[in-house]
Amino acid sequence: MSEKLRAHTPYHNCDGKRVKNVTGITGNIGWNTYPLMYWGNNLGLEGLDCKEVMREAANIGTIGHKMIQNHFTGERLDRTKYIPEEVEKAENVYNSFLEWEKDHKHLTITICELKTVSETHQYGGTLDAVAEGPENDLYLLDWKSSKGIYPVYGCQAMAYKKAIEEQEDLEITHCWIVHLEKERIGYDIWKMDPQEQEAGWECFQAAQVLAEKHKILNRKRA
Repeated sequence: MSEKLRAHTPYHNCDGKRVKNVTGITGNIGWNTYPLMYWGNNLGLEGLDCKEVMREAANIGTIGHKMIQNHFTGERLDRTKYIPEEVEKAENVYNSFLEWEKDHKHLTITICELKTVSETHQYGGTLDAVAEGPENDLYLLDWKSSKGIYPVYGCQAMAYKKAIEEQEDLEITHCWIVHLEKERIGYDIWKMDPQEQEAGWECFQAAQVLAEKHKILNRKRA
């Protein structure tokens, strides 16, 4: 039996008002809507429940993130709380991270799993990591264990970057989405260039506008 994973973390501004979270906001973009429809249909044709497949993938990612976090805190994962098959794939995620770490010894992780809120833009999120390079330049790192690297990840990463820069008074130069394999050991990196960073932030802001306008249009009517 697996314990309940990835409950929605609430985020509140300095006045105590709850604000929307990063992934909830980027859900308004809808870039993957049609591919997900085809994917879900194909799973159904194979006799699989798409919700169950998505739940398993989310759990694997959450457990993998927890293993990476424990790598820095020294905590131990209680494996009895989770489904063995999910833990096995999460171990691939963790070992893929170790492979990435071995190849990037010039980077030192200084922040891990930090909850952030942007008071300026009124949203919250939990970033995966920030690392410092040999010239004191900072890297925002976003671990992903999905099947690939998708454009919406750039929007999410830029939202985390802006929030932590504001909250911690930092200047982050580099923004990397690190894709950690779960079926084997390996990784890929999307190193966002300045143009991509600008586009990711602009798309996130547009998604915020969509979220607010949808709230207006979705009001219950008598």
